[in-house]
Amino acid sequence: MDTLEQIKHILQTILGEHNAELVDITLSRTNNKAYLRILVDKQSGINIDECSRVNRELGDALDSDNAIQESYTLEVSSPGLDRPLKNRRDFEKIIGEQIDLFTRDSVEDKPFFQGTAEAVDDEGVSIKLKDSRTVKILFNNISKANLIIKMQGRSKL
Repeated sequence: MDTLEQIKHILQTILGEHNAELVDITLSRTNNKAYLRILVDKQSGINIDECSRVNRELGDALDSDNAIQESYTLEVSSPGLDRPLKNRRDFEKIIGEQIDLFTRDSVEDKPFFQGTAEAVDDEGVSIKLKDSRTVKILFNNISKANLIIKMQGRSKL
């Protein structure tokens, strides 16, 4: 089992105890230091105290299992408003919403799409574009996707 898979295995047990889910995990290395960044969430939302508890428990578990060989920095946080859309379940939750989506390889000669998430299946997501066309993007071709956050205007007093 590689390092990232070992970390995910340890993390799933801890997240299960907190009724939380893994949104994203990134393990990067520079020089002799590793950076482990984890995004977690709950259906009702996750707060900073819960992120801190997961951070402590995961850090203790990683240290006792010696999962990361070099010195590392661990960061556990919520995905926030601009939560990345990573898998089918993420896209199913936002059907009917506006999204930005970047592709690894161009589709119809374009690397970026903005539109309404219209449908999801095992292969990918269909997006209705502003010109009323629908384009399907395969999950393995999505490099980044996010919900477009609409802020309500503030009135001046």
